[in-house]
Amino acid sequence: MDFSMNDISDQELVTQWLNNAAVARSSSEKLEYFHKLQEVLIRKSPNLLQKFLPNILNFTTDKNGDVKKALVGFIEELCKARESLLPKVMLSLHMLLCDESIAVQKRVIQALISIYRKTLGWLCKASVVTEEMENAWKQLSAIKLEIANMIDSDNDGVRTSSVKFLECVVLLQTYPDQAENNKPNDFSLDDVPLTLKIARRRKLEEEANTLFELLLKFHGSPHISSANLLTCLGVVTNIAKNRAEFMSRVVTAIESLYNNLPPTLSTTQVNSVRKKLKSELTGLIKHPAAYEFLDKLTPMLIDLGYSQQDVIKIVPKAEERRRYCKRTLSLESLQIYNKRPLSVKKNEENRQQEREVEDEKEEKDKMPKKDRMKVPRIKTLKLSEITKPLEREAKEKLLIGSINRLLSADKTAATCLYQKLITTIAACFSPTVRQTVLTFLLSDLRTHVDLALAWLFEEYGILQGFSRVPPLRKDTKLDKSYNTLLCTFINAATNDSAVFSRLLLEAPLVTDEALEKLHQLCKEEKKCGWALGLLRDLTIRKPPKQLMFLNALLAYTTYESNAIRDCAISHVLELHKRQDLRLVIEEFARMNLEFLKLQRPPESLCGFSQGRLKSETWGDDFIKACLVPYISLLPANESLIHDLAKVYVQTGANIKRIILRLLENPIRSMGMDSIELLKLVEDCPKGSETLVTRVIHVLTDKGPPSAQLVQRVRDLYHTRVSDVRFLIPVLNGLSKKEVIAALPKLIKLNPVVVKEVFNRLLGLHGDSPITPTELLVALHLIDASRADLKTIIKATSMCLQEKQVFTQEVLAVVLQQLMDQTPLPTLLMRTVIQALGSYPRLSGFVMNILQRLILKQVWKQKVVWEGFIKCCQRTKPQSFAVLMQLPPPQLSDALAICPELKEPLKEHLLNFTEGQRTHIPLTVQEIILGPYAQPPPSVTPVPVPAPAVAEPPGQQAAEPLPPGMD
Repeated sequence: MDFSMNDISDQELVTQWLNNAAVARSSSEKLEYFHKLQEVLIRKSPNLLQKFLPNILNFTTDKNGDVKKALVGFIEELCKARESLLPKVMLSLHMLLCDESIAVQKRVIQALISIYRKTLGWLCKASVVTEEMENAWKQLSAIKLEIANMIDSDNDGVRTSSVKFLECVVLLQTYPDQAENNKPNDFSLDDVPLTLKIARRRKLEEEANTLFELLLKFHGSPHISSANLLTCLGVVTNIAKNRAEFMSRVVTAIESLYNNLPPTLSTTQVNSVRKKLKSELTGLIKHPAAYEFLDKLTPMLIDLGYSQQDVIKIVPKAEERRRYCKRTLSLESLQIYNKRPLSVKKNEENRQQEREVEDEKEEKDKMPKKDRMKVPRIKTLKLSEITKPLEREAKEKLLIGSINRLLSADKTAATCLYQKLITTIAACFSPTVRQTVLTFLLSDLRTHVDLALAWLFEEYGILQGFSRVPPLRKDTKLDKSYNTLLCTFINAATNDSAVFSRLLLEAPLVTDEALEKLHQLCKEEKKCGWALGLLRDLTIRKPPKQLMFLNALLAYTTYESNAIRDCAISHVLELHKRQDLRLVIEEFARMNLEFLKLQRPPESLCGFSQGRLKSETWGDDFIKACLVPYISLLPANESLIHDLAKVYVQTGANIKRIILRLLENPIRSMGMDSIELLKLVEDCPKGSETLVTRVIHVLTDKGPPSAQLVQRVRDLYHTRVSDVRFLIPVLNGLSKKEVIAALPKLIKLNPVVVKEVFNRLLGLHGDSPITPTELLVALHLIDASRADLKTIIKATSMCLQEKQVFTQEVLAVVLQQLMDQTPLPTLLMRTVIQALGSYPRLSGFVMNILQRLILKQVWKQKVVWEGFIKCCQRTKPQSFAVLMQLPPPQLSDALAICPELKEPLKEHLLNFTEGQRTHIPLTVQEIILGPYAQPPPSVTPVPVPAPAVAEPPGQQAAEPLPPGMD
């Protein structure tokens, strides 16, 4: 890496690299810049870290997984170098942990092993714990819980990384084995100061025990994979070797695993696990603390391949075990008194005092009566005479102190009694007490949500008169108190969907202000999923206000944001399945559909509640807002399609366009067997022809039309709507006769539509009632009175372009059939010329056709005769033999029409031998060679035989078949 550019400062270099990395397209280029930034910011110029760290962390949202992994590595190195920046990176680490990429998740967990150790050490060394440090620890604790849950991940690698992280946490949050020599720089619970409030030793140790139990549970899972099992086995044995207090549980877990290996393991995997067991048990039995479990460990080792002598060799010597026990016992004896509970110490002191008092009484009883002192009578005092009332401030201070002690007391023994006590105090005492209880609940609302709900019910009972109004609250507004309390709770839970949902679902009354807060969350795209789901649940679970919540949810089905609107519609469709809500939902959707008849969008679709500005014209967004809720209901209630058709008739072109576009998916879901769709096709309201055509197209797009649909379209075409476009989607369901009858109208349509028609008829969309041969013949036979010649020419040309369908063999059959027609089709010769251009091998077959045309006196049909001459011109010199078979007048006419043929024909004739020329009539020779052509003197003219009539291949075996058909 070159830093020799003296004219550019490090700050400018970092700025330049950040910009280049932001616009770089390839991941390799971004990674190169990342490594440069890491080298400069962490090692060369760490003073720039504070300034550029936010820019670096912006890559958290980069789409490339390699860049995110590089960012995790940067954060890991940063935490090692600058502990003070730990709070800045915690949120980014949490986001990266939740990334979709498995590789990124694994890299974050691996990095967190060192970051967690670094953070805990940093907090313990700090003289003062700031709010920033406290927030960082809370974030890290949330990450720790997330990783603990990842032990149940679907990915094998993520589970393995989670197990290694939990091993680190357990070792850091437990006391070390005092009998062993601690490693240098090894962190444990002993290093956590007793004054550290945010991470108490007891809580850390309890958490470590919980996580260790989670590891043991995962270790004993019957469906654990081989890789996870090998990792977990190494982890638990390592914990046992470093923390002897876990030795008993680890040995039990290994014994259970040894006797019950997971049934999912293959033979190879079982061998690997047994080899790992042997290795780990060997290391474990060397620990002095494992000696008392020798009777359990020895049989397993022997079964795994050790002999009894091998086991004896690796067991710690007696002297080593005695030293270990001596160190352990001496430490326990020093700590035994200090570890006793305070209550035990007090009980012992009380018993000692009682024994001393009893001894004094016994000595006193043994004395003579005369030596006993007379005890004076003590005057009884009244408490009211010797005490004075406390000041108000002192009373409140004592009251608040007692409330705080009550709140922090252990309530596991009698939860219901504890809740009743707290809620009664909160509801009946002064505002100061209420505020104290409220502050306690808000400090951890997720934990205290049951208590919060109990308080709400207590307030609701007072509001409704179920409970007597407390004397201290007779002057307060009871409804305002309940509303304020509920809103305070939900405001504190806006970022916790579970707590927020539970508060509103279980609260006895949802006020308007609380509902307004829910509306605010529904308008945030990141929270709309669970917020709108909560509105759905409230609709179901709060019958008294069911319509209020339903209308609130329905309002979001027309919201401006597509994400919010789609989410609301999905929840409404779930509610539509309930019979009691179906009518309300359909009426709302129908009302919005009717808005499309208006000149301008209604005000109900505008404003802050809908996220739109007022408009005087129907834009696409307003149209979709009115249409989408209604169209989404079509698969659930197919009869709604008829109202849509009525509205379609009364709307403008832009609205119709969007209706046709949005209709595809619902119609496809309904299917062509839908009774309501068949009824719509049958009735077809006037003006809705385009809509009905679109419906038929969608239904037949992916498959052949059903018989019912074909029949209804046929009836509609013959009785009411004579638009041939109705027939296009069901062409494959019509008969051949019907298709041929509709051809003259079909080919007059737009070329794109004609192309679609031919695709269907040529079998590209399924079976066709007409073969390609029949289709092309039918096009040639269309009466000129029903379609002009130009249109027919375009149609035939479009067919002939499909060379995969109209092959050489198919065209030969088509021409054969056309030759059999009387009179000859007008476009016959045009098709012959096109076929010859596409398939030159048809030349022999074409010559046969030309000879047959002479017999049919082709010159009597002017258009066909001109095509005959053109074909002869294009097929010369093969056509010369055919030309010389023409009668003299027709030959003269042909040469007059096409003079270019005369000279080549003349040369062709002159090349004949005398014997060959005797077969050519003299009149024909005179026409070709001129009036002075004389027959050879020595040869008697032989009459030219009549040209053979070309018969179909089955009738004359001597005639050559078309190429490709032999």
